[in-house]
Amino acid sequence: MRIVREELKNNKGKIIVIPQSFDDLWILLQIISPGDIVFGKTTRRIKQDTEQIDKGERKTVYLGIKVEKTALSDFPNMLRITGVIVQGPDDIPRNTYHTINIRENTKIEIFKEKWTSFALNRLKEAERISTIPPILIVSMDDEVCCFGLVTNYRVSILSKIHSNRSGKRFSSRSTNPVTRTYFGNILKTIKEYLTRYSPEKIVLVGPGFVKTNFKSFVAETNANVAKIMFVENTSVACSNGIYEAIKRGALERVTKEIQIVKETELVDEFITRLGRNEKTVAYGLEQVFRAAEYSAIETLLVTDSALTKSIENYEKIKSIIELVEKQRGKVFVVNSNYDSGAQLDGFGGIAAILRYSLEY
Repeated sequence: MRIVREELKNNKGKIIVIPQSFDDLWILLQIISPGDIVFGKTTRRIKQDTEQIDKGERKTVYLGIKVEKTALSDFPNMLRITGVIVQGPDDIPRNTYHTINIRENTKIEIFKEKWTSFALNRLKEAERISTIPPILIVSMDDEVCCFGLVTNYRVSILSKIHSNRSGKRFSSRSTNPVTRTYFGNILKTIKEYLTRYSPEKIVLVGPGFVKTNFKSFVAETNANVAKIMFVENTSVACSNGIYEAIKRGALERVTKEIQIVKETELVDEFITRLGRNEKTVAYGLEQVFRAAEYSAIETLLVTDSALTKSIENYEKIKSIIELVEKQRGKVFVVNSNYDSGAQLDGFGGIAAILRYSLEY
């Protein structure tokens, strides 16, 4: 995220930003709320009085809309912001509905009557971590290899390669012709992703010795690529192996910067304490709100789906976040599309790790 300019007085005003990745669009989804005014470049059909409703010329215009709802799409990467028009050219009628589609590298202005510390901190954190490179995970066994890209808040499964092995013809040793072809195809794909995404580290995961033998193969043919490879064990390969590697802390041993690693650890910690029947956790809006009133929350966990479910939900969660931040607790927004977020959604989308025990 690039913050272009802030124009705030007593936390009221506008901030101009340019989202630079899907992660940034995801963060904007959490920050932009009903009642905000968002300004952006968009297209609108301009109709003359004599034209039919489906006629008229579509023009590029700069509009301000009062937000009513938001939605995020990952194909294509786009944040859709819908509301009524409050500002724009004279030939655009006011108080009519319009949707502004925000894509990567699109400048937008966000005006709020009150910028909370949560929203401001999320923007500044997004700006800070935008320089952190992604990690490429290569999850393989003797049948299939999957490639995953891990950014700060997202795991993307990029592609899959099959070994086309046939019975005993396949050997995990790189001297085998079938294996060399398989390994060669994997290395070719890795080079393509190094060019496209610029990861600084590659994590090879999977069961058995295939991943280790592959690294040796790479060391023989491309020593520079082998230098940034790390090997970790998982019980399975392909996409399940990628998620297992994250859950088992494989990325933590490579880097501590990726946010999704920390979020997974915290959700695991919450579930572990809950399983032990400890009183140092709370979940669901009512329990968590009461814990916040007692200044008991050390770490607050909220899923993005809980934040965007409804206006009523958003306002209550926002009040909890403000309480927690005043009490110097930490707030994490967890992506619902992945295991940790899906688990948290099962507990109402909001949970807390407490400083001390509470009885409910």
